Amino acid sequence: MKLFGREFVEGAFIEKKDGYEILWKVMKIDFGWKIYWKIKGFFSGLEILKINTGTFEIFPFFVLSKDMLIGLLSPTSEKVEIVKENNEISFILRSEDDSNNCLESSLIIINIENKKLLLERYKEWIIKENKIDSVKEIRISAEDYELFLNKDEINTKLENKVIIINDYIEEIEKKSINKLKERKNKIFAKTKNYLESLEVLDGYIIEGTIEENYIFHNLKYLLLLNCEDTFEYYWKHLFKNVVFENDPNFVERIINVNAFEKFWKFEYINNSKERILLEISWNEKQIKMEKIPFINIEKNSVLKDDGRIFNFYGGETK
Repeated sequence: MKLFGREFVEGAFIEKKDGYEILWKVMKIDFGWKIYWKIKGFFSGLEILKINTGTFEIFPFFVLSKDMLIGLLSPTSEKVEIVKENNEISFILRSEDDSNNCLESSLIIINIENKKLLLERYKEWIIKENKIDSVKEIRISAEDYELFLNKDEINTKLENKVIIINDYIEEIEKKSINKLKERKNKIFAKTKNYLESLEVLDGYIIEGTIEENYIFHNLKYLLLLNCEDTFEYYWKHLFKNVVFENDPNFVERIINVNAFEKFWKFEYINNSKERILLEISWNEKQIKMEKIPFINIEKNSVLKDDGRIFNFYGGETK
């Protein structure tokens, strides 16, 4: 693993290049490392980190293997691309313009041999770094929101509405978004990178992978508009926390989650108070669903001849 072209070691470093200067720190944390950097000056492209490909999966803002996660921690003004070339993965920093910059950002490296725990630990650090208060489920009625099918339909004169734009936030002019926010509207849209849109959007239209939505569930509002197939429909319903009126398929509470090498298992309660076990195989695009009966456990008490009370529990499945 290399950091700014050097061997990865703990400590603080400064390096001057032609036209810019890099300061970076490598700090030990529980289960891994945090890396902070600050860059002054102009550059066109800069390699932050390079690793061997190994078994890493690549996502827009992090990479994940069975025992390691490397991910960015906060939205930044610069653009970070994760690039795979031959047998190596690089985090490349792109400057947005040709003016002098003073850019600051950070990433985290986590080592845990459990995919679910890697994602949960990463989520904790995103919360900490961005000072996020977890959001709760919201229910909205027809008069609460305005739906636009694309960016060309947006009405910037609306006030105090949930604005749902079925288009990518990256394609919408910043001045249009600013006008909507000035009028106290909440903005929902699709995004190509959840982390980069963290400061811009109040909520997302679900478009990412299971891993991305597992991280951002309850950090931002997630909304499901439509699905192309049954597989997509079922797994996306797990995460959404915005409910339209009379929605019969809402997942009220996820009870348990297990992430395996080739599939996920979710146990949850649906809107009909049924307990469901859902197995999702992402690569094969397959879903297995099973209803689990509730056990009706009732407390019964018997008074013994000697005055002691004997408690026992029993009942039937529902």
